[in-house]
Amino acid sequence: MNSFWFAVLLFAMLLVGIIDAVILINQVKIFRYFQNKVGQRVNGLFWNYSVSVLLTLLLVLVVTGILAYVIFLIGDGTGISYRA
Repeated sequence: MNSFWFAVLLFAMLLVGIIDAVILINQVKIFRYFQNKVGQRVNGLFWNYSVSVLLTLLLVLVVTGILAYVIFLIGDGTGISYRA
């Protein structure tokens, strides 16, 4: 795998990380808004928030894994041997 594809992989992972951070920040804002609006903590809402965060992280891991595998296949031809 040459350095060009490694750079592409790093950039793609960085992009996925930034998108994930934006989603998580927005979810926190929405959660805080509802918490202030109601005045007390709603267990159902907190549960939904936790599940949505976990699903978002899982989705990002899966997408990053697939992306990394595809880029390794494109860049190397085999995806097994790593050439500097």
